[in-house]
Amino acid sequence: MKKITIALLLGCLLIMSFSCEKDKIISPKHEPRPEGWIYLNFEIPVVSELVLTNDWLYVCAAKDGLYRTELPASTNSTWEYLGLGDLDVVWPAVTGVMDVIEQHDTLLVGINSGNFSPEIPGIFCSFNDGESWIPSDSGFKKDSLYPGSGNVYTLAQSPTTAQRVLAGCGGGYLLYLSANFGKTWKMNFLAHQMVWSILLLVLIILRHVMYVFIKQSK
Repeated sequence: MKKITIALLLGCLLIMSFSCEKDKIISPKHEPRPEGWIYLNFEIPVVSELVLTNDWLYVCAAKDGLYRTELPASTNSTWEYLGLGDLDVVWPAVTGVMDVIEQHDTLLVGINSGNFSPEIPGIFCSFNDGESWIPSDSGFKKDSLYPGSGNVYTLAQSPTTAQRVLAGCGGGYLLYLSANFGKTWKMNFLAHQMVWSILLLVLIILRHVMYVFIKQSK
């Protein structure tokens, strides 16, 4: 009996020790920052996308909306809230604001509501630099299986024709193209999972090309 008690105590101590070590691993307070990285004073816990433009760093903060700070960013950066944090999305995964692109004072945002909130559009547009937003999903296909357009995961803008925008979506309807910066959309593909993966890879490559283009234009 005494040996069993000692074994149980040792087991409890090991579990407690493991828990403490686990806390140290996941807590940012105990994790040293890599050399060359600085904290940008942004405290929203979920970030779905970072978008860098000539003048701004945008943070797509999922259910908490859209934020931005003026470049160059620093430890004293102040963040401007641009809205879209009140969409009432219900899906437990990362939903809400997923991506953003800009053209002068016009912003285009992709929204993922998990399609469980069909009344929430997948695209919002602001013509006044984020002061107000309107739905901009005209042309998105809606049916009994996908009743809403709120399944947009990524946006990509043509580096040569700024009006041309691609929207990468989940579900059955995979890729939409707009030739007028989001006013109207046309579905390009209706295909299976493999094609979806290929298209998302293309969008990622296109985003990298855009980033290089922006850096070279400075």
